[in-house]
Amino acid sequence: MPRSKGPIGYIEHRSPMKDETGEYLIHPQFVTKDIYDFKDMKTGMRSHNQMTPAQFVAAIDAIEDEMLYALSMGMEVKIGNMFIVRPKLAVRRHRDDDGNEYRKPYHVGDLIPSNEVEFAGLEVRVTKALNKEFLAKHCHGFGRVDWKVKMPAREASQELVDITNYCKEHGFITVSAFQGLHGVCKHHARKVLDGYCEGEFPKMTKEKVGRMFIYRRIGV
Repeated sequence: MPRSKGPIGYIEHRSPMKDETGEYLIHPQFVTKDIYDFKDMKTGMRSHNQMTPAQFVAAIDAIEDEMLYALSMGMEVKIGNMFIVRPKLAVRRHRDDDGNEYRKPYHVGDLIPSNEVEFAGLEVRVTKALNKEFLAKHCHGFGRVDWKVKMPAREASQELVDITNYCKEHGFITVSAFQGLHGVCKHHARKVLDGYCEGEFPKMTKEKVGRMFIYRRIGV
């Protein structure tokens, strides 16, 4: 088996696609070793760029203010040569008499009224220049992070059936519960559950309770 070499960690992640043999394809998925947070960056700015924490915080606050102003005026924002930020939009959500969430359907040729549009988050896209800079000067190889799968991966349709049955019994499901149910790693479990919360017609909702997230099956 090839040995792990570089500092950027990865695991083998199952793709929903199969090849001509009927076997699932896998691809490398990044696994973080730690989080370099705002506190770490303030320290790093002092050490590497001779910028005091107060100066760094002031600069970040100013960039945030300008970015939010430009976004509120309907503009796409390019931050240095690093990121492009723009709003994401979606069809507005409603609730029926039973409390179930739904969106009105619109088709090609329809005009969506402005009061049927809602903000769906901010999209952050890395520039080609930053990708090129990282690859040329800072990408020093990759290393496998060992993890074990207790059971073989199941079909996506079976995953949803198992999630639905679990929610019927317990009311909700968590990432750790899904790990135990399907014997997958935390990264895969979170990606699957988050995926069911996305899209125009999500199948699940996500709610933070204390320090963890719980996922509920819509309509169950």
